[in-house]
Amino acid sequence: MKNIIKIISIIVILAILLQNTISVASVVSLGETTYIERAERGFYSIEHWSESKQMWQYVTYSRTYYTDDNGTKRLAYCMSPDKLGIGWISGEYDGYDTIIKEKLSDVKLWRVLKNGYPYVTLSELGVDYEDDGYLATKQAAYCIIKNMDADEVYDYYRVGTFPINGEDMDEIEERGQKVLDAIYKLVDIGNNGSEQMNGIKIKKVGDMKRDSNKSDYSSQEYVIENNNKDIEIKITEMHNEPKGSYIADVDGKSKNAFAGGEHFKIMVPTYTIKKDFTIRLDYESTCKNYPVYVAESTIDNTQDYILTIDKYEDEKGKINCEINSHISTFEIIKKDEDTNEPIANVEFNVKYEDGEEIGNFITDEDGKIILENLRPGKIVITEISTDEAYIINETSSVHTIEFDTRSEVTIYNKARRGSLEIIKVDKDNNEVPLEGVEFSLIDKEGRTIETKTTDENGKITFDNIKIGEYILRENTTLEEYNLKEDQTVIIKENETTTITVENEKKKGQIEVIKVDKDNNNIKIPNVEFEVTDKDGSHIESIKTDQNGCAKTSMLPIGEYYIQEVKTGNNYILDDTIHQVVVNENEVSEIKIENQKKKGRIKIYKISKEDNNITHQEAGEPLSDVKFAIYNEEGELIEYLITDEEGYAISGELDVGKYIIQEIEAAKYYKISDEKYEIEITDNEETVEITIENDPSKPEIVVEKDGPEKAKSGEEIRYDFNIKNSGNTDVNDFTWFDFLPYEKARITKFSTGTYNQETLYNVYYKTNKYNEYILLRENLNSKVNNYIDISAINLADDEKITEIKICFGNVKEGFKSEESPYMILKLNQDLADNTEVINETILEGHYEEYKLTSEDSVTTIIINEEPDPKRLPRTGY
Repeated sequence: MKNIIKIISIIVILAILLQNTISVASVVSLGETTYIERAERGFYSIEHWSESKQMWQYVTYSRTYYTDDNGTKRLAYCMSPDKLGIGWISGEYDGYDTIIKEKLSDVKLWRVLKNGYPYVTLSELGVDYEDDGYLATKQAAYCIIKNMDADEVYDYYRVGTFPINGEDMDEIEERGQKVLDAIYKLVDIGNNGSEQMNGIKIKKVGDMKRDSNKSDYSSQEYVIENNNKDIEIKITEMHNEPKGSYIADVDGKSKNAFAGGEHFKIMVPTYTIKKDFTIRLDYESTCKNYPVYVAESTIDNTQDYILTIDKYEDEKGKINCEINSHISTFEIIKKDEDTNEPIANVEFNVKYEDGEEIGNFITDEDGKIILENLRPGKIVITEISTDEAYIINETSSVHTIEFDTRSEVTIYNKARRGSLEIIKVDKDNNEVPLEGVEFSLIDKEGRTIETKTTDENGKITFDNIKIGEYILRENTTLEEYNLKEDQTVIIKENETTTITVENEKKKGQIEVIKVDKDNNNIKIPNVEFEVTDKDGSHIESIKTDQNGCAKTSMLPIGEYYIQEVKTGNNYILDDTIHQVVVNENEVSEIKIENQKKKGRIKIYKISKEDNNITHQEAGEPLSDVKFAIYNEEGELIEYLITDEEGYAISGELDVGKYIIQEIEAAKYYKISDEKYEIEITDNEETVEITIENDPSKPEIVVEKDGPEKAKSGEEIRYDFNIKNSGNTDVNDFTWFDFLPYEKARITKFSTGTYNQETLYNVYYKTNKYNEYILLRENLNSKVNNYIDISAINLADDEKITEIKICFGNVKEGFKSEESPYMILKLNQDLADNTEVINETILEGHYEEYKLTSEDSVTTIIINEEPDPKRLPRTGY
């Protein structure tokens, strides 16, 4: 039968109905059973290229159909052409049951069926006979299943070249070319068409809002997204709707039936919307959908089929329209009663008249609060705090909120007021008033409130000013004085605030900047200087701040001298005397450098114990050990590597505390994670430190336990203990168990659990193959996996000879917790005193160093235990 299938063309993809129109609605239900059966053989007119035979072969086929609940015969198309199905070829079936599983979801295949026979006429398809319409549709679907493009059709198929059943060649050529053209057309539609499978899709458009056509109504709009006039939706019933509600078209006219692409509305009288609620709509629909269903064969390894039904599909559904009543907006505007200017930072409490809290809100820079998402009802607005410059308005106000509206209220406050008196005097002698100095009073928004000039008594009064914080700005002053900087003044309610403003005569100042000599970006704090005049008289002492800066007080212009008298502990004192000239209204800057005290760190690295791998003894120096030196802030200063004598010496380092940490150990030594703190305290000091390393001690252990004796045919159990017992991680951690396969066979394997989580694989070998075969993959070391070895499919004379478990890389301390074990079944014919030896090996690597541990168990076969009653008697 298989040879016949190889000779014929590709197994049937689509079987076609005997009828060429669909007129009566067909009904199918998911899960029901339907019987597929064959019709007559078709007319052979095209060949296909066989890759396996490297030759052209005829496409042979026969019709396949099912009978629906109305008694109409319908198309049944093959979905799995590489399997046996229903047909006339030897080995195929006359028919069999299928179970309807689901709707077809492949839109490309659906386009081929919708535009193929019999959904379109033979003339629309471009053929003359039902056989040819079926053949073209079937082969086009097959091309889609094989992911072929339309351009590949004429390479894969050709017109038949000889009569196979006595057909006329002229007829073969004429019909075959039309079939090829129809296949090309359908494959192109399937791959590149834009048609989509319909389904009723009703989408909400926006939210419920006041209707633009009927002022006393609000509406919720919907759209039937399927832009298909063959779709019809009918609203059959509304539930939970307010009195006076109805279904309408987009113009607000009552209507309950709509086509694909149309919009409709739920119209609700606006006055009835007081809170959130849900309206439910029930609808019925009819959709020209060309529905196609997938039916699964009830016989293993046979073809599944596609079932077509009527062009139309009925559906019932529900729409839950959730009405959100919280869409109104209310704006509170707060203004100054006198100036009409907005007032920011005023807090209001807002709640519904029925007691429901809306919240506390604060006006923004524009004096506004915008309350959104309000439901219809009355709200109560109460001012609970205001700008300190204003008198609070304690009167609550009530406002009505209607559905889907925006409204506002303006609330005014009266300002508190006071006065400001300015007295302008000489800084060095407050008894001297300054006349003719101009001041401006500026509010927090930068606006000038008033500008005045001091009188002969050096005074100005600003009267009836709103209380609060202001900037007092000196605009002009007397020629011999420096202009005063802006200052903040506070005006209090019903008070006159008096302030004295001093002006200083023109002077100069010295600023010393103390920096590190090697890096001028480093500023040195707490360095003290003595300031003297040109006669050597002491003027003052100054000290640098955290930015390395020290400023004198304002000094009369002239020559001064600066000398360092005390510096930081980490620096060398600079006792140079520096001359500085002070100019009028200038800060004379001088930069003075200091040299830091420096030293070095010397590391001596040795072996703490004898190293069994490298054979270095305890105390021997270790080379090529890499250290990092960090400062107290954790910044990396430099790397050091020990030489052949175990020494590493740093470059010049600033005095201070450092952290030394090993970052690369000598080969076959454990890296130390200890951090060593060391301090350089004196200039040119070398601080030494000796650091020991523990040698690497890689070691692995496998232990095996089993019975000392057993009988033929018995099951015996081997228990194992596996661990990484050294002080290093181990790579390629692999456990082998060599089975006594000539005398027993393994039946079960419990992998055990381990104290570290990792994934591992289990392999086995047989006496027939010298390569490992994967048994289980990615097993979790925290889960005990029980493997039934006897379930492995082996040849009659094939036996498992070896089990291998690959853990990969394991960390220090890795070990079995719940011990793994194996169960072996002894052969029935083992003679007494036969030795059954089971060997196990654990291997791994630490760098290039290979690790091995072995153990074995020998079991002696004793089939009959001596009967104590039959033992020879001894004695008397």
